[in-house]
Formats: sequence, structure tokens, C-alpha cells
Amino acid sequence: MSVYASRRRNMVESQLRVNKVTDDRVIMAFEKMPREEFVSPELKGLAYIDEDLVLGSGRFMLEPMVLARLMQALAIKADDTILDIAAGCGYSTAVLSSLGQSVVGIEVDESLAHVAQQNLIKLSVDNSVILHSDHNLGFASEAPYDAIMIEGAVAEVPEIILEQLS
Repeated sequence: MSVYASRRRNMVESQLRVNKVTDDRVIMAFEKMPREEFVSPELKGLAYIDEDLVLGSGRFMLEPMVLARLMQALAIKADDTILDIAAGCGYSTAVLSSLGQSVVGIEVDESLAHVAQQNLIKLSVDNSVILHSDHNLGFASEAPYDAIMIEGAVAEVPEIILEQLS
């Protein structure tokens, strides 16, 4: 087992399972997705810590426990179409791709959206796409979505996004 595979396993056992992440599909999705492939080389050693990771330009990658609990709360089914708002480096979109049928990730930072799409291609995540788009607008042209995940705090979900739910 590689160092990163061991760290990924430890993350699941010591961060997810002990914090009420009980959905086996969510756990398996986190176990199989190499988080270290979504961060810069200098952050690879920190990929599995229980903290948010700074991606730059005011964007960050949610800590694993928070992300897993968000995904678990969505109760995604295998045939669901999902919108991932604020997809960042693409990790969340890649994990969601194991849970649903297809995922549209949107990212407001154009360079980060490009990196995220390249990450998906590199890892052969073929049921998902990352697009450069305004987080406040969602992505109506692919709606309706069975689930929408917003990575970050919002005081109120814009009506235009709620209208994109099936």
C-alpha cells in the first residue's frame, strides 16, 4: 500500500467514520479518490489532514469530514444528476462522480476551473465536467439536477439555483 493510500485509509477511519459519516457509498467514494492528486506538489503531504487547504485566489478545499457530511446529507442515488457549486480543484466533483450518474461542477475562478477539469481528465473521471461559471447562477443549461451541493457558506441560496432542482 502506498503512503498516500495509507493516509487516505487513515482519513476515512479517523476523520469520517468517527464523525457520523456512515453511508457506505460515501465512505467508498472517499477511499478510492486520491485527494493528493488535486493539490499542488507542496501541499501533497497535507492532502489528508483534517483542515481546509488553501488553493489560492481566496478559494480552498473543504476538509474531508465536512465534505463527506455534506455529501451524505444529500443522499445521492446512483442515477442522480448533481450540480457542484464552487468546485475548486475538482476533488469534490470527482468524489461525487462515484455517487451519481453525472456531475456538473462550476468554478468562478477561470484558472482553477481549468486545473480542475485537467484533474478530472488525468484521473479518467468521465461522467463529470468542470465549467467556468458564476457560483450565484448555477448552471441552468444542464438542469434539472437531483442534488445541488454548495461548497461554502451562504446566507441564502439564490432562487435561480433552487429553480434548477428537479
